[in-house]
Amino acid sequence: MNGWNLERTASICRERCGGQGYLSVNKFGDYLAIAHAALTAEGDNRVLMVKICKDMMTNVLKKGHKLPQMSQCPFREIAKADDITSLTTLLDMLKYRETIMFNKLVQDTKDLQTKKVSSYNILMRETSDTMQDLAMVYGERQTLEYCIERLAGMKSAANKEVMTKVFRLFGLEVIKRDMSFYMMQGLISQNAVASFNTARITIIKDIAAKTDDLLDCLNIPKHALYAPIA
Repeated sequence: MNGWNLERTASICRERCGGQGYLSVNKFGDYLAIAHAALTAEGDNRVLMVKICKDMMTNVLKKGHKLPQMSQCPFREIAKADDITSLTTLLDMLKYRETIMFNKLVQDTKDLQTKKVSSYNILMRETSDTMQDLAMVYGERQTLEYCIERLAGMKSAANKEVMTKVFRLFGLEVIKRDMSFYMMQGLISQNAVASFNTARITIIKDIAAKTDDLLDCLNIPKHALYAPIA
C-alpha cells in the first residue's frame, strides 16, 4: 500500500510541476523508480493479496476469528445520514465493504468448487478481482483503525485537530475511489454525496495551509528538500 501511495504521490506531484518535473535534478525520477521497486513482488505486489485472503479465510472460517464489527447500522443509520465524513462513519463503511467482499469471496469459492474448478484457477483467475478488493480494504481498514487509536493518545489539541483532518482525508479518498460500490449498496444518499464532496475540498484546503508543519513532523532530512523545484 505504501508503494502504491508513493507512486501516486510522485506521479501527481510531477504532473503539477509541469516541465520542471521532467528534470532529473528534481528527484521525481528517483521517487518513481523507488515506488515501482516497492510495487514489485513476485512480479506484482497484488500477487501477495492472494496470500492475505487465504489466511483471512482460514482465520475466520476455521479458527474462529471475527470479521470487523460496525458501530452503526449501515441501513438504519449510515444510509439515512446527510454527513458521512466523520472518522467513525468512514471506518464503519470500510468495515461494511470488507464484510461484503469477504462473504462474496467465500460464496464464489464454494460455487466454483461445486463446479469442479481447480483450486489454482479459483485463486488466480476466477476470484482474483474480489481478492484484490478484499485485501485492499482490509489493509485500509487496519490503517484507519490505527490512525484513530493514535489520535486518541494525542495531548495537543492543535495537533489533534490537524491530524484528524489528515486521517479523515485518507478515509474520504478511499471511499471516493469506491463510491459506486457504496451507492449501489444503498449506503450513501444524494445529500450525503453533496456534503462528502464539500467536506473533502474543504479539508484539502485546510491541510494545504499546514503543509510545512506536516513535513517537519515527518523528519525529512533538509537536504532532501533542496531540489530546485522545492
